[in-house]
Amino acid sequence: MTIVQQLPLMFLLCCQTCVLLFLLWRDMAPDVKQWTRAINDEHTCHCNVTGCGDETIQHQKINRKSKRNSLPQYIDERDLRVILGDKTVCGDVALIHAVFVVHSAVGNYPRREIIRQIFRRDPYYKKYTIRLLFLFGQPHEMKLQDNITQEFRQYGDIVQGVFLDTYHNLTYKAVMGMKWISQNCRNVKYIVKMDDDVIVDLHNFFTRLYNTFRSSDHTIICYAMIRAQIFRKGKWGVEKHHLRYYKRYPFSYCSGFAVVMPAAMIPALYKATLTVPFFWIDDIYLFGMVRRMIPKSVLHDSGPMYFDFDGNENLKCFKRAGCKLAFASMGYNKMLYRAWKEKQKHLNN
Repeated sequence: MTIVQQLPLMFLLCCQTCVLLFLLWRDMAPDVKQWTRAINDEHTCHCNVTGCGDETIQHQKINRKSKRNSLPQYIDERDLRVILGDKTVCGDVALIHAVFVVHSAVGNYPRREIIRQIFRRDPYYKKYTIRLLFLFGQPHEMKLQDNITQEFRQYGDIVQGVFLDTYHNLTYKAVMGMKWISQNCRNVKYIVKMDDDVIVDLHNFFTRLYNTFRSSDHTIICYAMIRAQIFRKGKWGVEKHHLRYYKRYPFSYCSGFAVVMPAAMIPALYKATLTVPFFWIDDIYLFGMVRRMIPKSVLHDSGPMYFDFDGNENLKCFKRAGCKLAFASMGYNKMLYRAWKEKQKHLNN
C-alpha cells in the first residue's frame, strides 16, 4: 500500500486521537467560564463584601465515568440527631442576651470546667442573661459515654450528636449546633461560636462589641481570613480535587476560634447547609461557602482588635490595663484561667 493510499487511514486515526484527547480534557478541566469568573472575582475580593470568588468549581465532577465522584455529598440530617440536650435551657426567660456555644472534644472535661468557672465567677455573667453550651459527638470508646451522661446530668449544658467526635466531623458538630439552637433558642440576641481553648472577656464583649451591630442584621463579627492559603498537607490539608487550580481560597471566611452572629443568621445558615455540598473544614464551609448563599450577609473583620489567636501575646495583653481583646485563644488549660484572673485585677482596680 502506497503512502497516498494510507492517507485516509492516517487521517481517520488522527481524528480519533483528537476526539479522545478532547473527551479527556473535558472530563479533567473545569468549565472555562466558571474558571475565568472565579479568577476575576478572586482578584477583586476584599473584606466586608460578599460574593467573593466562585466556590462552585470545587463541586464539579472530577471524573464523569466514576460513580464515586459523580455527585456532590450533602449533609444528611439523620447525622444531626441529638442524643443529649436540654431543650428547656433557653425557654425560661423572655430574652437571652447571648448564648456561648463552645466546640469541645469529648476528652476535654478540664477545659469545660475552667470555662464554667470563669463564666460563673465573672460579674458580667450576673449582669446579663447568658447561656453556655458545649457541643461534641460520641466517643470512640463507649465506656466514656457514662462520664458524658453524668456531666450532662450535673450541668445540663451539653448538646451531643450521634456522629463520632473526630476532627473531620467538625462541620457536622457546627451544623448540629445551629439546628438545635434554631429549634430551641429563639429568644436570643447573639450567638457566639467559640473553641474550648478560647477565653471570653465578658467585659469587653458587652462594652465594646455587643451593641456595635443590630441583632436583626446579617453581619458576622470575627477575625476575617482574606485570600487565605490553601494547605494541601498537614492538619488542614485539603484534597487535590477540591479547588485544585487555586493556591488561595477565592472567598473570605472567619477564623472559627470565635465568631459572633446575630440570632437571625442561625436559621438562615442552617437552611443553607442543606443546599451547599459538604466540606469538612467547618470555618471555611459555614462562614465562607454557606454564608455566601445568604443575601446581604457581611463579614465584619474585628481582628486583631477584639480577636486574636496568639496565646503568649494574648496573655501579655490581659496583663495590661486597657486590653481590648474580647476573645483570645490561649492554647492550654492553665493559661485560660490565668488570663481571666489578670483581667479581673484591672477591673477591680
